[in-house]
Amino acid sequence: MSERSVIRAYYDRVVAADFPGAGTIGEDEPRIKAVAVRGCHGNTQNLLFFTFTVEDGCLRGMRYECQYCDPTMYVTAELLRELLDGQPVARIGEIDDEELTEALGGTSRKVLREARTALGLLAEAV
Repeated sequence: MSERSVIRAYYDRVVAADFPGAGTIGEDEPRIKAVAVRGCHGNTQNLLFFTFTVEDGCLRGMRYECQYCDPTMYVTAELLRELLDGQPVARIGEIDDEELTEALGGTSRKVLREARTALGLLAEAV
């Protein structure tokens, strides 16, 4: 399956589920900048933020907010939310490319690059 097909299939699933992890991050909530990627029209910057709480050593209530238009950001956000929400904090450092590829349903260099960046920044934030 081509990279585009992999991204499209996962994105279609996210759209059909109505972006389950998306939401506005409130002023009083932690806002963790996870990915900033240049792209889109006019070379604007696409931004991805996460918020969550840590309870009993686990990530809880993980949500994300995407700004601008790159569909792979939504794919990356949902992928990481699915893999991490409710999991021990240590899980952030355990997720590798093989697990990301399996959860994604195929290989995407772009999603893997974004996910690696996000995982690194999430680990720093926790």
